[in-house]
This record gives sequence, C-alpha cells and structure tokens, in this order.
Amino acid sequence: MKRTARVTVRLLTIAVMATIGLGMSADRAVAQTKNPLAPQLVRNIDEPGFNPYQHSVNTTLDASAGGCCGTVIFPIPTNTVVVVEHVSMSGGFHSPGIVQAFLRCSMTSDASQEVNHSLVLVSQGENPSNGFTVYSASQPIKCYASAPGSLSLHVQSNSFTSGQPIWVMAVSGYTVPR
Repeated sequence: MKRTARVTVRLLTIAVMATIGLGMSADRAVAQTKNPLAPQLVRNIDEPGFNPYQHSVNTTLDASAGGCCGTVIFPIPTNTVVVVEHVSMSGGFHSPGIVQAFLRCSMTSDASQEVNHSLVLVSQGENPSNGFTVYSASQPIKCYASAPGSLSLHVQSNSFTSGQPIWVMAVSGYTVPR
C-alpha cells in the first residue's frame, strides 16, 4: 500500500513537471504587429504633444476711465478644453505707474467659474527718450478654458499717455476633447 502511494505521488509529480515544461516550451508570445497598408488611427488625448495649442497677438492698449488696459481674447476650438501651460507678454507703460497682468480662463458663458491668475511682470528698464518702462512676463501656468467660456490675457495700469506702445501676448499648451 505504501509503495502504491509512493508511486502515485511520483507519477503526479512527473505529470505536474511535464505540464510546466510543456507550458514553458510552447509558442512564445508574439509582439503586436501593425498593418502598414491600413493603419488604425485613434485620437490620442494622453500625449499633449499631439494636440498643440498656441497663439500670439500684438495689441495696442486702450485708454478708458483714466487708466490704460488691454485685453486679448484667444480662440477656443469647438468641443475642446484648452489647457494653457505657458504664458508670456511684453510691452510698455508710461512711467511712473502701477502695472498688473492676468490670465483669465473660464469654462462657462457667465464667467461663474472664471479664474484670474496674476502674472509676474518684471521691469526691463525705462526708455529715457519717451518715459516708457518696458515690462515682460514669461511663466509656466496651468489653466483650463472651453467654449462657451473664454481665454484671455489682460494688462492694466493707472498711468496712460496717448502714445502707448504695442504689447505682445501669447499662450501655449494643448487641447483635449470635451
């Protein structure tokens, strides 16, 4: 009886080892192949580089209510969310004055979810011939905008003269489907 039990255990062990060996020697997994004549195109929202978004505008500032301001509204493609990752702007104001700049992002038409990000403007120096101080900002940021909302850059100052210089304003990032 003991001998039969030992033989049975040995046979089971051999059977298990043979099964494992067959599994290891079976056909290897084959890498996925793609048909070069009929590629399958899919929308890639996980890699932002495939959905770039960037716009730049030159604008002349406008005098209103004793101050000076400028707003550039950027287009938002239909059925997308624009993810802004970087903003930049540069231009001048008549010295002396307080200067502020904002990136405004909204996802609703009534601006109930509008976000105003303050931008850090750095003085680049004053032009003594016309009294203008030139400012610039260039910074990474994260902001979301989609239609019917809006995406804009705004700059304002309490100092104005009739000959304001042109400002350059730009945003860049990517879009994802809404």
